[in-house]
Amino acid sequence: MSVRRMLQEMEGEKLKQEQAERERAYAEWQAQQAAELKRLQEEAEKDKQEFLKKQAEMEAEKAKWHVDEEESAQEVARMKKEFLARNAKPSTSVGAYLKQPNKL
Repeated sequence: MSVRRMLQEMEGEKLKQEQAERERAYAEWQAQQAAELKRLQEEAEKDKQEFLKKQAEMEAEKAKWHVDEEESAQEVARMKKEFLARNAKPSTSVGAYLKQPNKL
């Protein structure tokens, strides 16, 4: 075997080892990227669930404090009617009696 042929084989073997090392490093990088992607997806899902939970809590709080305008207007009208009816009755209190004009 000639020296040139031996050098070519050595160079070829070296290139194969370098290629194998690059492929191993690339596979390792891909595995790291996949792990990072999975972690980010899990974090995003967790954030989404927290957001949906808070949104539901806010909707529940909003519903708790929501006032139906028509119902509220009816209640105000009813209370006003009751108030006027109470105050329109002749008063039997001592203060009201004293305020009446003297009928002597």
